[in-house]
Amino acid sequence: MIDITLTINGEKRRFSVGAGETLLELLRREGYKSVKKGCESGDCGACTVVLNGRAVTSCIVFAAKADGGTVLTAEGLESGGVLHPIQKAFLEEGAVQCGYCTPGMEMATYDLLSHNPDPSAIEIKEALSGNLCRCTGYTKVIQAVREAAAEVLESVPVNLSMSQLTPQLGNPRIEVRNLAAALIAKFGEGAVPYLLDALKEGNEDVRKFSADILGLAGSDKAIEDLAAALYDPVENVGVAVAEALGKIKAPAALPYLLAAFDKRDYLKRECAESLGLLGVPEGAIFLMEKLAETDDLLVQYAMVDALGNAGDRRVLEFLEKNFDSLPAELHNAASLSLLKVANRENIRLLSRPTAPVAAIISGSLEDNEDYRQLLIGQIDEQVPEEVLTALLQI
Repeated sequence: MIDITLTINGEKRRFSVGAGETLLELLRREGYKSVKKGCESGDCGACTVVLNGRAVTSCIVFAAKADGGTVLTAEGLESGGVLHPIQKAFLEEGAVQCGYCTPGMEMATYDLLSHNPDPSAIEIKEALSGNLCRCTGYTKVIQAVREAAAEVLESVPVNLSMSQLTPQLGNPRIEVRNLAAALIAKFGEGAVPYLLDALKEGNEDVRKFSADILGLAGSDKAIEDLAAALYDPVENVGVAVAEALGKIKAPAALPYLLAAFDKRDYLKRECAESLGLLGVPEGAIFLMEKLAETDDLLVQYAMVDALGNAGDRRVLEFLEKNFDSLPAELHNAASLSLLKVANRENIRLLSRPTAPVAAIISGSLEDNEDYRQLLIGQIDEQVPEEVLTALLQI
């Protein structure tokens, strides 16, 4: 079992989870029944929650991988018995019928409006495309999202000047993500200097949120200033900065992430994940060198997962060679990374005598549609007959 910490609907809690336990299974076990069990393959959207500010289908997210994260479910939308504008709009516009898919749609809507406070009909449809409903024709759902957007946007003081707007990041009465989305939409890269000032001078919540938005804005102009905040006295701010450096996806962030990985244990996991997002071979080589020196299972998991995103043929050979020496809890992550690299490099993994084929095939038994699609991409006429036989038995 793996011990993790999650902040769910504002409450920080600790759990012991299995290596293969999904976030969906954990949430339902702990009583968050708005998170519905549907397809278990990430297709229907009934299990959608907001994890670290973005909507995810919790049935394909390992609970262990969410460690340290912030989760919002539909139970957490209302405050003091008052419905959130999204919930209110879904009721008033008649977008709720049997209700099974509604919580997932509400959470997808929350994510949309957090990053785009004034979406078009096309943007609404795209944002909800992963949420299936058998009861409606979706028309009333789209109307509900529009109504919710109009009400939420009223709380965003978009007419303020930039210097007045930035301090509002710390105002608990305002949907801060909607505020930041409006800020970026209105001022573009002109918002970056003000967000950097907030990163240096605001309280903890303002600094964390400023880092997050700088990452989402994707401005490489902010890298040097962001990196200076990696070692903020408040560890959570440093963690937010490490995540932001990965979101920008600029190679210039590489040396800062490598240094932070070595200097601060509490930054190792976020630095590893960000190195994966950067997708540069130098980051993958660094992670391969450091993997044997790391004994924290969650950090190891992040490192192995990042290898799949950033690695090339050298990573494939490394994972093949060291697969059996990895903890059993990492075998599924290592198999997934092997498949990612093999598909990206056009390597027929299932035909290689050095590949841990049995483990790769058994990993597909987990309800992970991405894994299965990667595995299907490896099947061709060169696959040995015994491997095809094993695949057909899944």
